[in-house]
Amino acid sequence: MFSQRSRLYASLKKVPRCCRHYSDAAPAYHPKVRVYPFRVSPDDAVRDMSIAAALPVIGHYFSSLVARWFPALGFEPIKPALLQPLYVPGWMIDAEVTGNAWVTYGEDTTQRTITAHAANSYLPGFSTEPLARICLNDPKLYSLEPVPWSPELETQYGVKPLCLPFTLSPLGLLDAIRRLSYRDATIHDHFRFDPSSVRANLLAAYPILIPVYLGRYDYDLGTEKISITVILEASHQQGRVIAENALPVLSSYIKAQMGTNILASLGLAEGGEFLVHRGDAVPFSRIELLLSPRNNTRLVSDVNTWANTLADARGSFERLARVEEVARVDMDDLRVRAYTDEETLANRKWMALGLEQTVMQDMLNKIREGDASGARILRIGMGSPIASQDGQEDGASGSRGSGMSKKVGPFVFENTPGDQFEKALEEKLDELKRRREETKPGWLQELHAKEQES
Repeated sequence: MFSQRSRLYASLKKVPRCCRHYSDAAPAYHPKVRVYPFRVSPDDAVRDMSIAAALPVIGHYFSSLVARWFPALGFEPIKPALLQPLYVPGWMIDAEVTGNAWVTYGEDTTQRTITAHAANSYLPGFSTEPLARICLNDPKLYSLEPVPWSPELETQYGVKPLCLPFTLSPLGLLDAIRRLSYRDATIHDHFRFDPSSVRANLLAAYPILIPVYLGRYDYDLGTEKISITVILEASHQQGRVIAENALPVLSSYIKAQMGTNILASLGLAEGGEFLVHRGDAVPFSRIELLLSPRNNTRLVSDVNTWANTLADARGSFERLARVEEVARVDMDDLRVRAYTDEETLANRKWMALGLEQTVMQDMLNKIREGDASGARILRIGMGSPIASQDGQEDGASGSRGSGMSKKVGPFVFENTPGDQFEKALEEKLDELKRRREETKPGWLQELHAKEQES
């Protein structure tokens, strides 16, 4: 069971260290790449990983437990047969994506334009099994500040981490999505999308390097030998510990030795492929909004579940690596951005204005469909009444047909003719479009200009 997973170490040994890839005068990684330095020493890593590596009943568990929580008592934790510090390449992704979809409510199915907003979604920058399927997008990273690559980062705590190259790129994800069949693009019976219609208004890909320790622990069970790989996130001192699930093998061993399956009776013989300690499993897909045209939180959850299920499947990123556009890594592409506050804030501000614009356009469309020319609209808000163009508050003159406003405490009640409200929305929408165009990031302006020329 675990012999196949041990191919991970064999794969890593085939990757040259980053310093062998480049001359002394050139950086190991592109200047856009941002790195989270190691914050955990090898000795601390062995102690932190020991609880996940030590198997109950077989041994080492008690000594590892005491060594982890009471190091002053002198107990020794279980030691890995191999310990490898590693810089794992990955991508953070911000995106505003549109496409056509069919949404079913009851017996009615309607085709709509869907706008999806994603922030800090994650794609591994490589395809090696099974490490690529472990999402390392721990939210603790968001409070840390990554740094540009420098030669000093090639040595951490006196050892040289193995540096994996970027071999996958999110820039080709939309090409992969557009090749899906309609069957594969069916989220469930109530929602499916047209793969060929998917387009990105914004796709910003931020390349990062995440530090981890990989420990391989070997066990001789007499009848068979197993190896368990344990991973420690090392960008901060409370990083998650993620281990291959040894419970099924351990359960079989105990049953063979004792004639009964104690773990199964306790409900501990099952579980997923990986076990997470000091935290929880985190998703690859982080779609936050799905506008159709209003946000549908249930669909957001459904689409994220669909995407994460695809990513979690065995061999998922090895299959993705066969897509030519995904396997093509071009750090000079305008859509590849440095993962800095300046870049992310500018991109997300532009996306937020797009959200306002979509909602405002929907409101305006509904008013036009309902023919609000003879209607009156009651608006309840906070603050002062809206001033008219002549400087007077609406309703101050008391003339028939004009807006009527009354302030009661902090609340403002406005009774506005429908055609005036429609005009006000049109002006607001024009203002939002102007602001969105003005705040468009420079790289996105350049990209759109090139697309128009081609």
